[in-house]
Amino acid sequence: MSREVYNHVQTISSAAGPTGEVSTSGRGLYVGGPASGTGSVGLRLPDGTDALFKNVPAGTIIPVHHRGVHGVTHTSYPTTAKDIVSLS
Repeated sequence: MSREVYNHVQTISSAAGPTGEVSTSGRGLYVGGPASGTGSVGLRLPDGTDALFKNVPAGTIIPVHHRGVHGVTHTSYPTTAKDIVSLS
């Protein structure tokens, strides 16, 4: 199994979580919270489609190419996880 190497990071959300869509492109996401339980991460993919990762535990790296992260107010793909960092 090869290990992904990331050269750049961009903070997407603080402990309050993203409230609007954040435009960012990357090859992965680090989900730092919630501290207890799990959260969901709504993404805009490079081809323009949306995806929702549910039940993501704190400390997870999701290796997925993305061009945006949806906020908690998104009607179909809300992000409830906290402390998200885009990796590229």
